[in-house]
Amino acid sequence: MKPYAEIASVRGRQLMLDGLVVVWLLVFLLLAVHANDLVSALRTPTTALINTGANIAAMFAEGAAAAAQLPFFGSALSAALQQGQAAGEALRGVGQQQDDAVSALATGTALLVMLIGLLPPLLLWLPSRLRYAKAAGAAALAREDAHALDLLALRALTTLPPAELRIVGDHPANAWRTGDPEALRQLAALELRRLGLHPPTP
Repeated sequence: MKPYAEIASVRGRQLMLDGLVVVWLLVFLLLAVHANDLVSALRTPTTALINTGANIAAMFAEGAAAAAQLPFFGSALSAALQQGQAAGEALRGVGQQQDDAVSALATGTALLVMLIGLLPPLLLWLPSRLRYAKAAGAAALAREDAHALDLLALRALTTLPPAELRIVGDHPANAWRTGDPEALRQLAALELRRLGLHPPTP
C-alpha cells in the first residue's frame, strides 16, 4: 500500500484533502461537545429538584428522630414525620430520574452529531484513499519489474481517455499487443502518472 503520491503536486492535493477531513472532524467534535453542553443545561431544574427532595427528606428525618424521643404521642408523631421523609425521598427520586434522562439525551445528541460528521469521511473519503493506496502500491511494485510493465500498460489502455493514449502513437492498443517495448514503457508511464507516481526507469 502506498498512501501518498510521489509527484509533489498530486501529493500536495492529497495532503490538503486529508487536512480538510481532519478539520471537518474537529468541527463536528466541537459541535458534539456544544450540543452536549446545551442539552445538559436542562439538568439545572432537575438538580434543584434533587436537592430540594434531599433537604425535605433530611428535615423530616431529623424531626422524626426528635419526635420519637417524646413520651406518649412521640411514636405517632414520628410515624407522621416519616411520611414526609418518604415524600422528600420520592421527590428526590423523581429528580434523579429526570437528571438521568437528560444525561442520556445529552450523550445521545452528542453521539448523533458526531455520527453525522463521521459518515461523509467514512463513506466517501476513506474508501477513495484506500483504493488509491492499494492501486498505487501495486503500480509501484509493477514498475520495478520489467515483465510487469505490460500490466501497467494494459491498465492505461482500459482507464485513460483515447486523447491521452495517442501520445504513445496512433494505434496504442496494437503496440501493446505486439509488445513494443517503448510503447509499453510509455503506456506504463501514463498509468503511473495518473496515480501520481514517477515513470519506470528506462
